[in-house]
Amino acid sequence: MRVGITSKLFVAISAACILVAVTMGIAMRLSFERGFLGYLQNQSNSHPARLKQELEAAWAQHKSWDFTKDAAAATAAVPELADEGGPPGPPDRLDANGPPGGPFPPPPDGTPGNGPRPQAGLDTPPDAGGTPGPGPQGFRHPPFRVYDANMHTVLDRGPPPPPDAPREALTVDGKTIGWLAIGGPDILMHSADSQFQRQQIRATWIIVGFAALLAAGVAIVLSRVLLAPIRGLVRATHRLASGDYSTRVPDSGSDELRDLADDFNRLAISLDNAERSRRNFIADVSHELRTPLAVLRGELEAIEDGVRKPDRATLASLQAEVALLSQLIDDLFELSLADIGELSFEKVRMDVAPVIEAAAESFRDRLADKKLLLQTDIDDTNVVMLGDPYRLTQLMKNLLENALRYTDAGGKVRVAVARQDDEIQIDVQDTYPAVPEPLLPHLFDRLFRVDASRSRQSGGAGLGLALCKHIVNEHGGTITARRSPLGGLWIMVRFPTLEAKDD
Repeated sequence: MRVGITSKLFVAISAACILVAVTMGIAMRLSFERGFLGYLQNQSNSHPARLKQELEAAWAQHKSWDFTKDAAAATAAVPELADEGGPPGPPDRLDANGPPGGPFPPPPDGTPGNGPRPQAGLDTPPDAGGTPGPGPQGFRHPPFRVYDANMHTVLDRGPPPPPDAPREALTVDGKTIGWLAIGGPDILMHSADSQFQRQQIRATWIIVGFAALLAAGVAIVLSRVLLAPIRGLVRATHRLASGDYSTRVPDSGSDELRDLADDFNRLAISLDNAERSRRNFIADVSHELRTPLAVLRGELEAIEDGVRKPDRATLASLQAEVALLSQLIDDLFELSLADIGELSFEKVRMDVAPVIEAAAESFRDRLADKKLLLQTDIDDTNVVMLGDPYRLTQLMKNLLENALRYTDAGGKVRVAVARQDDEIQIDVQDTYPAVPEPLLPHLFDRLFRVDASRSRQSGGAGLGLALCKHIVNEHGGTITARRSPLGGLWIMVRFPTLEAKDD
């Protein structure tokens, strides 16, 4: 089963959000438990000292524990009892454990604490004023119990303290008048406080659950919104891979997805241009090959039918067509080698001026046959560069062949070589006809010709200048085409000198 990127992004976002929510829930739970117990502990630590002082002062005033029998009197005598959430309840039972060190005998008749009473603070009703009784939900302090000197219970609040609860002696004028036993905050945790804690924990996990659901919903929305452009790119890529090079994607936005869309559109344009060039190249090559082959076939059929005789003129015509066909195939082969980087170059230290001059002189007779004048302007100073003499000769012959084929009779061709600072400049100019300005940048495209003024009737397959560009690029130079002051075409070639390469 294939899992899409939308599902993966949804799982990643939702898992991260849920993990954060659960972590926060656990942290809140631990923080609440520790903070709540700490709060109760602080309350229990501050309460005993005040309660002890007030109990001792009340006993000193009344000289007995009788004041505890009346709730109002007890509250007036011990103000700390007023903070317990209700009036104090009467003693109801004895502490079975007795004082530290052993049990105590049962209380005699008539002593405080004798007889059954409701457990104070557990089931006494509220007072007339509506104040709640000192039940577990009314306590603000830990439960406690007060004993007289004979360990009889005289006053208590809440559940009885555990047997191991610490007991403090109540003394007046150095005499022990009773004992005070106070439970820890864990006693309160068994009543309303533990219920409150459970409610908070339950609320925390409910919040975590809702946060997880919200995270899942947000993850779905985000995954769909963020991946919408990517899904468009995926669909466009499928169409592009299937051969639809006109496919484009919108490039809205200002983030990395827009850069990706721009790159995709440029790739589609490049593939479209490459496919168009491939088709044009195949059509042009087939046309170029068809022309000499058609001429050869016509000549041979004429000889076979007896229309023409196989004389010297006929054989010369056949030889010319074969030479044209051979040159076309050679140019195609060398261009294919240049495209794959296999065109061989053997560069040496050389003076380029004699090479250019020799190539120009080799065309003087052919130019003269077409009534074209050759002018050369070769710099006498050494113009040394690192180059391949054979390829540079091939470069000049292609440029001069282009001028020979497409310059009107009675014109001239000018070849110049000069040094410009750290560059060697080679110029080949001719006279009319001129090349239209918009077509000048395309002269170095393979199989390109200006049909209006430089037609196929003049010969050539439009591969020579394309091969010239490869040769110049391999030597680290530049080649440009522009309008010539002589009225025709000006081809300017620039090479770096050997000194510039050493720098």
